[in-house]
Amino acid sequence: MVAILVLAMTAAVATASVRSAGSAAAASSARTAGAGDAADAAAASWRVAASVQAKDQRIQLSDVAADAANDAWAIGSARVAGQVRFQPVIEHWDGHAWHQVTLPATVLKTLGTSSVHATIGASAPSNVWAFGNGGYWLHWNGKQWTAGRVAMPAAAALGPYVGSPLVFSPSDVWALGDYQTKSGALVPYGLHFNGHAWQPFTTSGHDGFAAESAVSPSDIWGLMNAGASGSGGALTRWDGSRWAHVPLPSALTASATLYSVYAQSDSDVWVGGKAKKTGDGVVAHWNGTTWSTGTFGPVRNFAEDALVQMVSDGQGGIWALASCTLGSCWRLWHYTGGRWQGPVQPRINGASMFVAELAHVPGTTAVWAAGGSTSGSVSGGFIALQGTVPAPRAPGKNAGSVRKARRRPVARPVICTNM
Repeated sequence: MVAILVLAMTAAVATASVRSAGSAAAASSARTAGAGDAADAAAASWRVAASVQAKDQRIQLSDVAADAANDAWAIGSARVAGQVRFQPVIEHWDGHAWHQVTLPATVLKTLGTSSVHATIGASAPSNVWAFGNGGYWLHWNGKQWTAGRVAMPAAAALGPYVGSPLVFSPSDVWALGDYQTKSGALVPYGLHFNGHAWQPFTTSGHDGFAAESAVSPSDIWGLMNAGASGSGGALTRWDGSRWAHVPLPSALTASATLYSVYAQSDSDVWVGGKAKKTGDGVVAHWNGTTWSTGTFGPVRNFAEDALVQMVSDGQGGIWALASCTLGSCWRLWHYTGGRWQGPVQPRINGASMFVAELAHVPGTTAVWAAGGSTSGSVSGGFIALQGTVPAPRAPGKNAGSVRKARRRPVARPVICTNM
């Protein structure tokens, strides 16, 4: 049975606010957030574009990526009720609708059945990379799917785990993450694909990479040291030739744990996280000279308000995903007009659901969101959309190859769209 979901977003309670500290610029950019016309308009513009469901299976999507208006990808996993065997689920947006992609049996065999969380990235319909727990990779070159596993670090006991890959071209792909040693320590783990093979790189720091953002192939920002050791976080930047640390304010790292980074340019970089003592959301902005910080006030029935991801809204602003745990506890904040609005609170048919990732559609004001539900009247994965439907274009040769490659799915999820 397939359900078409309707997503209604409402502005959260009026206790939500943004308190600024530091420079005058911070005060002007982090004002009190309200439930006014702007927030209401933003709330109403989110809706579910597709649901991914199958009988007797739990399907959840963990990542989404978009490289063009007519090319977006979402990935997740399906688990048969009562079993611990997982199978990957991949969805593709071709500019008209979301379709399921079926992987060859040989690829499924290579990936195994234990990977739960997966990430994905693409630079074109013919250049898609995905990663699963344990360093398993998956690649679509426009003609066929292939799979393998990156080299296991000698000191690793668990992992490696790789975040959303930064895919620039067939010969330029970055994957940042971490692995765990036998003593339980997390170690930074980074890989670069040069078109022929994955090459590991090293950088100082500990606790691994928590997030990444790229202005260009020669301007990449990685957030490290978040969480495990109790340190607040550290920034490192690739300038095209080497990785170098970028100092964060000691007051920020001492009082907050950072989870997200978003770079629009070298003089416009944001980091987000939560206050260590209160759990309130924290955001900091680098203007190329100084850092300014702001704190999101508590939200009713929301134990924490940690900013775990930030993406462009296509209009010079930002959509930020806030979460307290990996579950139904999440919110969306919107930075627009020089201030933060929100948070936006989801309500979907009484279901307990979560948004795992956001992806801005380049060249548009649209943003995709992927996640899943955990209880209630709807159970399965979903893909939501903010803004207008990305302008469809006639599918190219590579996109057609994806459709021709479909076979009868092993997991048998069914997709229905309401576009």
